This record gives sequence, structure tokens and C-alpha cells, in this order.
Amino acid sequence: MSFEGYYRILCKNGHLHIADPYRLDFNDWKCPDCGAPVAVEQLIDETNGCDYGFCQLPKKEKDICKDYGCGYKEFEVATEAIYETCNLGHKHLIKPATYKVPEKEK
Repeated sequence: MSFEGYYRILCKNGHLHIADPYRLDFNDWKCPDCGAPVAVEQLIDETNGCDYGFCQLPKKEKDICKDYGCGYKEFEVATEAIYETCNLGHKHLIKPATYKVPEKEK
């Protein structure tokens, strides 16, 4: 048996990152953008056919993930990413988006 999937990690300041579950150590993880610790982690299980990659389903169809149990949940955007276009026409990320850290479920 094998496992296919990834972690979506949200730091305490709202930066979202994708991590390989085989290489991740939560004890040492710090946000590469700001150095904050983990606030929320989502293990996305794609082992049994949830082959939507980073869950590119249209918003109205995201409930399918609940049926398959892959673990994907949307985070609400707090601030949009800021991009700048250089003189060659390429878009460059200036500041990454941040997301609202959800309250712990009771």
C-alpha cells in the first residue's frame, strides 16, 4: 500500500504553503515567509482517486471532496497577493496572499 497526498499548512500569520508529508517535521516547521509556527494543517489524501490535484473543482462542486474525504477545505482570503509586471511582461510575486486562520473546531 502507498499513500498519495500532501499537506496544506497555514501559519499563524495566514501564509499558505504546500508540503510533502514524507519530508515534513512539524516540530521544526517555520513559515518561509515570516517565521511563524503552524496554525492549521490539512492532510489532503489523494490515494484513492481524488486526482483533482490542488482541488481545482469549481466552488459549487467542492462538496465532492467531502464525499471522498480527501480533507480539502477552502481558507478565506484575508489579503490578495500582490504582483508586479516587469518591462518584459512577466508577472512577479511581490507579496503573497494571506488567509484568515480559522478558529479551532470544538
